[in-house]
Amino acid sequence: MAASVAILGDLAEKRISEDVVQRLFRVTQHANAQRWAEAHAEVDEAIRLAPEYPRALGTRGTLLLGQGRPADALKAFDQVVKLDPRFAEGYCNLQPDSWGRVHESGNGSPEPWIGGD
Repeated sequence: MAASVAILGDLAEKRISEDVVQRLFRVTQHANAQRWAEAHAEVDEAIRLAPEYPRALGTRGTLLLGQGRPADALKAFDQVVKLDPRFAEGYCNLQPDSWGRVHESGNGSPEPWIGGD
């Protein structure tokens, strides 16, 4: 939920476009249904549209984590910190002790974990 609020705040402040917001929200929908290819297509397009937006890269990492790919997720989270060293959530995402929260939902959805709740 916190990530959704933050993304909508970024839209309101014109940091990202509505298309990017819609794509990031669809990632969660696809992940909930375990439609991984569709989820990755949406996050890839969000990153293409907003390459400087750290939450998009973080969403990729969370998606990978939800698929049980922690090594790939860690690489994505590392990219977030390199992109924006001031983005505090990027450092939180690099902490494996917080990763269990993705799996608490039982479906690998990124929403319970992106940006922390």
